Formats: sequence, structure tokens, C-alpha cells
Amino acid sequence: MNPTIYVSCIKQFWNSVAIKQSNDVTRLQALVDKKKVVVTEATTRDVLHLNDAEGVDCLPNEEIFTTLARMSYEKPSTKLTFYKDFFSSQWKFLIHMILQSMSPKRTSWNEFSSAMASVVICLSTAREPENQGDVEEQGDAKEQSNDDNVAEEPVTAVDDVEDQT
Repeated sequence: MNPTIYVSCIKQFWNSVAIKQSNDVTRLQALVDKKKVVVTEATTRDVLHLNDAEGVDCLPNEEIFTTLARMSYEKPSTKLTFYKDFFSSQWKFLIHMILQSMSPKRTSWNEFSSAMASVVICLSTAREPENQGDVEEQGDAKEQSNDDNVAEEPVTAVDDVEDQT
């Protein structure tokens, strides 16, 4: 299980991203392949099915350890703290994005809990995680302007991701 990633799209996104705030909604706005990309908490929750009441709250420990091993997690452990460094680069990226956008981090950005491991596993196995209500905003968003370079039609999700380099 290794997701394929559009490296050039990721670079374009992070090189052009601006944080916008309006009506108490924070959004990331960027230009990717001359198309406006808008990411909000609502679109992320919708795409990841985080409002599903029937979803998984937290997987059983045994399932977490078994599935992480199948995902090539390189450091088998019985502890419920996991480290990004022991995953392949694709998984590191996904975990990093989840931690940055959804986690009320109180520890190192290189480690994460069994609840976050459950989210990663649910995403990698197409299971729907349950909205746990513990997602907090991380600080105040800094307003940046990038409107002059942005095309009119927003794009909110990208399917079938591949390396374009």
C-alpha cells in the first residue's frame, strides 16, 4: 500500500498557498496547474467522511499494530506512540498533512497517538473514521494575499494522484 503522489502539484501548492480568513472560515488558497485550489475544514471533513456517525472511533490496538506492519511501519512496538520516521516517504507525507491540519498537537510533530494511527489506517484502507470532535484550530491564521495569480474556478479535490516530475 503506497499512495502515488503528484510531486509537482504539491510543490506548486506550497509555493503559492495563501491563508485566507472570512466569516470565521479559514481556507488555504493556492494555484496548481493554473487552477485555483481551495481547502477548508469543511471540504476536508467532507472528502474524508469525518462526519460519519457510523465510522470508527479508534481501532483496537491489535488491528493498529497489524495494519501498520502491512503499511511497512519499520519499528514494531507495543507502545501506542508511533513515529513518522519509520514509514515510507508517501506515508510520512500523508501523516504530516493529517497532523498539520487536524491535530491539536501537544507533542513532537514526528510522533502521533493511536487515535491518529486510526485515522491514517482508515484513510489507507478506505474505512470511514468517526469525527471525534477533538480537532482544534492551531493558532491564528496569517492573512496573505495571492489573488492576482488565481484562476476563477476553484478545485477542491484531486483524484488519482501521480508523480509528474
